Amino acid sequence: MNYKDHLIFKTFFEKYRPLSSYRFPTFKLVLTHLLNNFKNPKILETGCIRFFEDYGAGYSSHIFADFLHNYGGTLTTVDNDEKKLDFAEEQLKQLNEKNNISFVFSDALEFCQKTEATYNLCYIDTHDSDLNEVGLAIAQKNLESQVNAIKDKITKNGIIVVNDADMSRQGKSYSAQVYMLKNGFQCIYLDQQSVWKKN
Repeated sequence: MNYKDHLIFKTFFEKYRPLSSYRFPTFKLVLTHLLNNFKNPKILETGCIRFFEDYGAGYSSHIFADFLHNYGGTLTTVDNDEKKLDFAEEQLKQLNEKNNISFVFSDALEFCQKTEATYNLCYIDTHDSDLNEVGLAIAQKNLESQVNAIKDKITKNGIIVVNDADMSRQGKSYSAQVYMLKNGFQCIYLDQQSVWKKN
């Protein structure tokens, strides 16, 4: 089934349009791609929902959990803050009771390096803060390293999404995007977030 014009799918997204704001086009593009290309898609998220109604950051966890509840698949969400991970588990299990979400207490880069699983989508949104010059350099290197570690575990036609992707500002995901451009990924969307497809 092509979900682009599917009524239920449209209804699913309409409730998130006002909440996800400028991220809405990214989520709609990525989740439509998953449904049209993979049965029971496997999603990896680095950096989980952190606060109640965390629409500005971390709301991807909420959307992914609801998506899986309706359409199937699995989510692995990784965070190095145990309290925030516990909060995410409490919140997401209210949306999704199918036991298809794994909550992993780990450094994101370490997880990406060690996991032997493959994924259809990796959503990278760690290092959220107002970064000074030194902090920004560390964040850029870490996100690039996450991409390097996970790239071979992304399936063909799979997707990597990085947040804060404005290339003109050279934000936290700048180096990760340059790396993907040089390593066979195709940028299919670029705004506040960027979407990269593995060919």
